[in-house]
Amino acid sequence: MLEALKNIMNGVFQNFITNIVNQAITAFANFLTYISNMSIDMLSWDMTKNAITYAQAVALCILVIKVTYESITIYILHVNGESNNPFELLKGTILAVGMIIGAPQLITLMAKAGVELSKGVSALKGVQTVELNLNIFNIIGTISSLPIVILIAIIVAIVFIVLIFIQSFIRSAEMVLLSIMGCIFAMSITTNGSSFKMWFKEAIVVCCSQAVQIFMIKAGFYALTNGMKQTNSAYAIMMLIGWLWVTYKTPGWLKGYVYSSGASKAVGGAVQSGGQMLLMRTIMRGGK
Repeated sequence: MLEALKNIMNGVFQNFITNIVNQAITAFANFLTYISNMSIDMLSWDMTKNAITYAQAVALCILVIKVTYESITIYILHVNGESNNPFELLKGTILAVGMIIGAPQLITLMAKAGVELSKGVSALKGVQTVELNLNIFNIIGTISSLPIVILIAIIVAIVFIVLIFIQSFIRSAEMVLLSIMGCIFAMSITTNGSSFKMWFKEAIVVCCSQAVQIFMIKAGFYALTNGMKQTNSAYAIMMLIGWLWVTYKTPGWLKGYVYSSGASKAVGGAVQSGGQMLLMRTIMRGGK
């Protein structure tokens, strides 16, 4: 009778803990996705729209002065017999105007794409449900004799999770800043476009980091629960800390990859063409 009662209690406890773990994994991923949605809402704030409009006006005024100066320089060089191609300046000016007007729309599109990517990662199969083989009476005995190292490891894991959440809120603010500063950086397109390229690479990192971190968190908790089944709690918690450490470092690692590789160049031509398309669409819509 007593053994049957213990089995019932242990079964109820195991189902309860398993549901909590699975819900926690899903909740962490959904919360990060929710923060991504918040960044899109921030882009539609009146304050953000007013700041973008002001930045566009400033950028267009400075661009007029910049293009005028470069036009005079080209004319002087032409008079002195030096060859110069004024059509490059004309092409760069058209692209610059297009991206000054279209940079906020580009950021919004990239942010929405990042949210959809995050939702897809959050719904990945294989890291949704875990099964735990726990015994309430063994756990009660284990908790009272937990080594101090494991307790410290648990605290470290919680700190990493909090830091990752803070990173997500920081990215929301970065998204708003990118939508405003893109108008300013677009002026560099008339020359070598280095500032705008840097802005675009940063936008890629901000929009993609959330999805990568969601996957790493889900995989980290999956590694934790599977480690508890196959080895012991100490190894499992250390495994989780390893995954969380990499998750925390992901934005920096992703930035280094994007800046050092040609990953962003693959879409460079599309962005230049997009500048012209955004300019023409805006003109046809009467600037709305």
